[in-house]
Amino acid sequence: MSKVKIGIVGSRFQADCIAASVKAMPEEMEVVAVASPTNGNAEAFARRHGIPRFYSDYREMLNDPAVEMVSITAPNRLHAQLTIDAARAGKHVVCEKPLCVTLEEADAMMGKPFGIPRTGVFGLLDLVGIDLMPHVNASLARALEKDDLFHSVNVALPFVDGMIAQGLTGRKGKGGFYRINREQGKRKEAIDLVTGEYHAAKSIHVDPQVSLITEDSRLGRYAGAVMLKTLAYA
Repeated sequence: MSKVKIGIVGSRFQADCIAASVKAMPEEMEVVAVASPTNGNAEAFARRHGIPRFYSDYREMLNDPAVEMVSITAPNRLHAQLTIDAARAGKHVVCEKPLCVTLEEADAMMGKPFGIPRTGVFGLLDLVGIDLMPHVNASLARALEKDDLFHSVNVALPFVDGMIAQGLTGRKGKGGFYRINREQGKRKEAIDLVTGEYHAAKSIHVDPQVSLITEDSRLGRYAGAVMLKTLAYA
């Protein structure tokens, strides 16, 4: 079985953790490249971990045909752009949490690569009705076996409860995760999950070279298996 060849973006603590984890499974994977914009960091990291190639510009690493998967350990605010650029380059991605910092970024990152409709995850919830979320979750909690993994993630969502209380139930209400502000010329806006305020939604386009869940490769089959466990509740 061939090894999965990994490129790391970042050179700090989390990147060291990833490199060490890969070394623990040498028969499965190997780090073949690292990228960091800080002068000298990528080279020092590569020498420390025995990595053959290093780059100061991550986009150059994305053009490296030896890299199959990209591990993103950069600051949170950079996660979305790095993930989107990697998808465009036809690379699989492992992104450290948090996934990103805005709704628009999350919908772009989890949209086309996973075959999700153009609405995105949050836009689809607006379409269906946010006020249905607690009822669906309660129904699943009653129906599923006690050892089902769903119970480990079925937690209270105070922010969503607050939206419902304010009538922000999606397209049928005063707005939802997204809304159309007609006073601003039908401007599409997105809610800030920290402040609860709306801002002009940023349009982010992703045109991945690979469909993560249909690609016939070890990484593609893994992505498909993970996604199918989620879809099993639909």
